[in-house]
Amino acid sequence: TGSVEGSANFDLWSRIAAQHKLSNLPEILLTRRRTGAAAADPEQRRAERGAVYGLQLTELGIAFTDDDLQRHFLLRRMRKERFAPDHAYLAWAEAWLRALQAANARTHAYPEPVFSEVLGTYWVKVCWHGSRRIGRPAAWRAFRASPLRRWAWPGLKRQIFRRWTGSF
Repeated sequence: TGSVEGSANFDLWSRIAAQHKLSNLPEILLTRRRTGAAAADPEQRRAERGAVYGLQLTELGIAFTDDDLQRHFLLRRMRKERFAPDHAYLAWAEAWLRALQAANARTHAYPEPVFSEVLGTYWVKVCWHGSRRIGRPAAWRAFRASPLRRWAWPGLKRQIFRRWTGSF
Protein backbone atom coordinates (compact mmCIF):
# COMPACT_ATOMS: atom_id res chain seq x y z
CA THR A 1 0.00 0.00 0.00
CA GLY A 2 1.03 3.63 -0.30
CA SER A 3 1.54 4.02 3.44
CA VAL A 4 3.83 1.01 3.70
CA GLU A 5 5.70 2.23 0.65
CA GLY A 6 6.04 5.70 2.18
CA SER A 7 7.34 4.23 5.42
CA ALA A 8 9.79 2.05 3.51
CA ASN A 9 11.02 5.12 1.61
CA PHE A 10 11.43 7.10 4.84
CA ASP A 11 13.37 4.20 6.36
CA LEU A 12 15.51 3.75 3.24
CA TRP A 13 16.43 7.43 2.98
CA SER A 14 17.09 7.64 6.71
CA ARG A 15 19.54 4.75 6.52
CA ILE A 16 21.22 6.16 3.40
CA ALA A 17 21.53 9.60 5.01
CA ALA A 18 23.23 8.07 8.04
CA GLN A 19 26.05 6.78 5.85
CA HIS A 20 26.20 9.20 2.93
CA LYS A 21 25.88 12.89 2.15
CA LEU A 22 22.56 13.74 0.51
CA SER A 23 21.39 16.82 -1.29
CA ASN A 24 18.14 18.14 -2.71
CA LEU A 25 17.70 18.80 -6.41
CA PRO A 26 16.55 22.30 -7.35
CA GLU A 27 13.59 20.93 -9.34
CA ILE A 28 10.87 18.37 -8.75
CA LEU A 29 11.42 15.29 -10.92
CA LEU A 30 8.30 13.34 -9.96
CA THR A 31 5.06 14.21 -8.25
CA ARG A 32 2.70 11.57 -6.91
CA ARG A 33 -0.17 11.45 -4.49
CA ARG A 34 -1.00 8.57 -2.19
CA THR A 35 -4.61 7.53 -2.24
CA GLY A 36 -6.74 4.99 -0.43
CA ALA A 37 -7.29 4.01 3.17
CA ALA A 38 -3.60 3.44 3.97
CA ALA A 39 -2.66 6.97 2.90
CA ALA A 40 -5.45 8.46 5.00
CA ASP A 41 -4.71 6.59 8.24
CA PRO A 42 -2.63 8.96 10.39
CA GLU A 43 -2.31 6.44 13.22
CA GLN A 44 -0.74 3.89 10.88
CA ARG A 45 1.66 6.51 9.52
CA ARG A 46 2.52 7.55 13.07
CA ALA A 47 3.25 3.94 14.06
CA GLU A 48 5.42 3.42 10.98
CA ARG A 49 7.35 6.64 11.60
CA GLY A 50 7.72 5.66 15.25
CA ALA A 51 9.33 2.38 14.19
CA VAL A 52 11.82 4.22 11.98
CA TYR A 53 12.54 6.79 14.71
CA GLY A 54 13.08 3.90 17.12
CA LEU A 55 15.73 2.42 14.83
CA GLN A 56 17.48 5.77 14.51
CA LEU A 57 17.42 6.36 18.27
CA THR A 58 18.77 2.87 18.90
CA GLU A 59 21.62 3.57 16.48
CA LEU A 60 22.41 6.71 18.47
CA GLY A 61 22.37 4.66 21.69
CA ILE A 62 19.38 6.57 23.10
CA ALA A 63 17.04 4.77 25.49
CA PHE A 64 13.44 5.81 24.88
CA THR A 65 9.88 5.07 25.86
CA ASP A 66 6.69 5.08 23.79
CA ASP A 67 5.95 8.48 25.33
CA ASP A 68 9.34 9.75 24.08
CA LEU A 69 8.48 8.54 20.57
CA GLN A 70 5.11 10.32 20.66
CA ARG A 71 6.77 13.53 21.82
CA HIS A 72 9.57 13.14 19.26
CA PHE A 73 6.95 12.73 16.54
CA LEU A 74 5.43 16.06 17.58
CA LEU A 75 8.75 17.88 17.04
CA ARG A 76 8.11 17.76 13.29
CA ARG A 77 4.35 18.12 13.35
CA MET A 78 3.50 20.85 15.87
CA ARG A 79 1.89 23.09 13.26
CA LYS A 80 -0.02 20.28 11.54
CA GLU A 81 -1.20 18.84 14.85
CA ARG A 82 -1.98 22.35 16.18
CA PHE A 83 0.11 21.46 19.20
CA ALA A 84 1.11 24.25 21.59
CA PRO A 85 3.82 22.99 23.95
CA ASP A 86 3.51 23.63 27.68
CA HIS A 87 6.34 24.08 30.21
CA ALA A 88 6.68 20.31 30.64
CA TYR A 89 7.05 19.71 26.90
CA LEU A 90 9.62 22.53 26.61
CA ALA A 91 11.68 20.99 29.43
CA TRP A 92 11.40 17.53 27.84
CA ALA A 93 12.28 18.87 24.36
CA GLU A 94 15.39 20.70 25.54
CA ALA A 95 16.67 17.68 27.47
CA TRP A 96 15.79 15.34 24.58
CA LEU A 97 17.45 17.46 21.89
CA ARG A 98 20.56 17.92 24.02
CA ALA A 99 20.68 14.14 24.63
CA LEU A 100 20.45 13.54 20.87
CA GLN A 101 23.27 16.02 20.29
CA ALA A 102 25.46 14.35 22.94
CA ALA A 103 24.69 10.88 21.57
CA ASN A 104 25.64 11.97 18.07
CA ALA A 105 28.90 13.43 19.40
CA ARG A 106 29.68 9.95 20.79
CA THR A 107 28.51 7.84 17.84
CA HIS A 108 29.08 10.18 14.87
CA ALA A 109 25.96 8.65 13.31
CA TYR A 110 24.97 11.89 11.54
CA PRO A 111 27.15 14.60 10.01
CA GLU A 112 27.94 17.71 12.02
CA PRO A 113 27.30 20.60 12.11
CA VAL A 114 24.11 19.86 10.13
CA PHE A 115 22.72 17.53 12.81
CA SER A 116 23.11 20.19 15.52
CA GLU A 117 21.57 22.78 13.20
CA VAL A 118 18.51 20.56 12.75
CA LEU A 119 18.25 20.22 16.54
CA GLY A 120 18.57 24.00 16.93
CA THR A 121 15.79 24.49 14.39
CA TYR A 122 13.55 22.12 16.35
CA TRP A 123 14.36 24.01 19.54
CA VAL A 124 13.34 27.38 18.08
CA LYS A 125 10.14 25.81 16.70
CA VAL A 126 9.27 24.31 20.10
CA CYS A 127 9.73 27.71 21.73
CA TRP A 128 7.83 29.49 18.97
CA HIS A 129 4.82 27.17 19.23
CA GLY A 130 5.11 27.13 23.02
CA SER A 131 4.79 30.90 23.16
CA ARG A 132 1.08 30.53 22.30
CA ARG A 133 0.50 28.52 25.45
CA ILE A 134 3.00 29.72 28.02
CA GLY A 135 3.45 33.27 26.73
CA ARG A 136 6.12 34.83 24.58
CA PRO A 137 8.36 36.04 27.43
CA ALA A 138 8.52 32.60 29.12
CA ALA A 139 9.10 30.77 25.84
CA TRP A 140 11.90 33.07 24.74
CA ARG A 141 13.55 32.98 28.18
CA ALA A 142 13.66 29.18 27.80
CA PHE A 143 15.06 29.58 24.29
CA ARG A 144 17.83 31.95 25.37
CA ALA A 145 18.75 29.85 28.42
CA SER A 146 19.53 26.78 26.33
CA PRO A 147 22.83 26.09 24.56
CA LEU A 148 20.70 24.79 21.65
CA ARG A 149 20.03 28.43 20.70
CA ARG A 150 23.56 28.54 19.21
CA TRP A 151 22.44 26.17 16.47
CA ALA A 152 19.03 27.72 15.77
CA TRP A 153 20.01 30.48 13.36
CA PRO A 154 22.30 28.37 11.09
CA GLY A 155 19.54 25.75 10.83
CA LEU A 156 16.86 28.32 10.10
CA LYS A 157 19.08 29.97 7.46
CA ARG A 158 19.48 26.58 5.78
CA GLN A 159 15.69 26.01 5.78
CA ILE A 160 14.95 29.51 4.49
CA PHE A 161 17.50 29.09 1.70
CA ARG A 162 15.99 25.76 0.67
CA ARG A 163 12.48 27.20 0.56
CA TRP A 164 13.61 30.35 -1.22
CA THR A 165 15.49 28.41 -3.89
CA GLY A 166 12.82 25.71 -4.14
CA SER A 167 15.28 22.97 -3.20
CA PHE A 168 13.24 21.12 -0.59
